[in-house]
Amino acid sequence: MGVSGRSARSGAPHSAETLVYLALHRAEKSGIYLSRLDKAAGRLAKPDLAAEATSPSFLAVHPNGRFLYAVVEVNKFDGKPAGAVSAFAIDPQSGKLSALNEQSSMGADRAI
Repeated sequence: MGVSGRSARSGAPHSAETLVYLALHRAEKSGIYLSRLDKAAGRLAKPDLAAEATSPSFLAVHPNGRFLYAVVEVNKFDGKPAGAVSAFAIDPQSGKLSALNEQSSMGADRAI
C-alpha cells in the first residue's frame, strides 16, 4: 500500500487538517482512497474512494498540491510488457481525484 499526504487548502495558513491518500492494491479491490488526518486530535478518518485505479502502488503529490501521480503495477500496458504512471488532478475543495493521463513506465514487472 502506498501513502501520500498533503496539507488541506483552507483560509488558515497552517491548517489543522491534512489530506492523506492511500493506494489500495489488492486482487478483489483496488483504488486510491482519501482520508483526513486531524493533526490536533491525532485522528485519521475512515478513508473514502478518491479515484478508481487499477493496481496503484507508490503515490506522490506534486509540490504545488494540485496533482497526484500513481505508479500502476500491471504486467502489460498498451499491449507491451510494461507498467504505467497515472496522473490525477486534485479537487482543491473535496480532495477527490480526476484522471488526467496515463503513460507507460517503459519497464516491466520483474516477475515477467
